[in-house]
Amino acid sequence: MFFSDVSTLPRSDNGITPTRFATDFAPSDLTIGANGFLHALGFEQASAGTPGLVNIYDPTIYDPTSQSRIGQVDLPPATFGLSLRALTADASGFMYAVNLMDTIYKLDQSGTIVDSLVLSGGPSAPSLSDIDIAPDGTIAVASRNGTIFQTDTSLAGFTQFSADASTLPRNDYVAFTDSITAIPEPTTVPAMVTFAVAGLFRRRR
Repeated sequence: MFFSDVSTLPRSDNGITPTRFATDFAPSDLTIGANGFLHALGFEQASAGTPGLVNIYDPTIYDPTSQSRIGQVDLPPATFGLSLRALTADASGFMYAVNLMDTIYKLDQSGTIVDSLVLSGGPSAPSLSDIDIAPDGTIAVASRNGTIFQTDTSLAGFTQFSADASTLPRNDYVAFTDSITAIPEPTTVPAMVTFAVAGLFRRRR
């Protein structure tokens, strides 16, 4: 498990005792992209401000003293001032970042912006807060106004739906998971068995 306190990158193998690494780097968001690599969006400790770097690590190669990165992307001047907040990556290494306003940016492996998509909808300006990508390329984006957006790697358009708006504004977050099969509550199992037996009895009659 990797997590960040916007100071360094701690890693925990057992959920109890974290080991810090990348102590010269202050990450603002972490993601394990569809390419299997850990991407950390942030800035060097000596130049705090708008995120200007993406450090890339292989989470399967664990160096307990340094967790040496396998790559680093210096974000180009075109991203300066965009207030990038969250990041994800697809299987080809393209990165998708959202800013604090209303835009998804697609960046190539060098950090160059190659496409973008402006999102709108909901009770107020979206103020995007998180982004994630599914293995099939579906992208989900969360916002502070309770609206969840969905698009894909083409950034050709989007759909949206509203989450619970009773506690706005707040930072919502999104994540994809594998399909889950619902398991009946223990109290419903006897009732299901009763109905099944009753149905079988009626058919036999």
